[in-house]
Amino acid sequence: MAQTGYTPILLYASGTSGNTPSAANLTSSSTGAELALNYADGKVFYKNGSGTVLQINSSAIANTGGWSVTPSGTKLYFNYNGTNVGSLDSSGNFIALGNVTAFGTP
Repeated sequence: MAQTGYTPILLYASGTSGNTPSAANLTSSSTGAELALNYADGKVFYKNGSGTVLQINSSAIANTGGWSVTPSGTKLYFNYNGTNVGSLDSSGNFIALGNVTAFGTP
């Protein structure tokens, strides 16, 4: 239920694993753009300016200046321009590949 005075935002959604929206299901224009969510897979989709449906992935969202973080199993992998530079495991152990410069006090 929406809070009084507010309108909820609804997305195209599917709970069926593997479902991807068709371009006809999504709007992408100067008046607005729609997103589709597959909550079974945790994937978000949009239609680009050429009319192609694309998936938004976590590394694309997190990528700033060549950096990305990718979860896999019990680790987070840190990548720079597509090269793995280190990982962090669920116990908080950081494994660096190459030179690491630390700032501040632990």
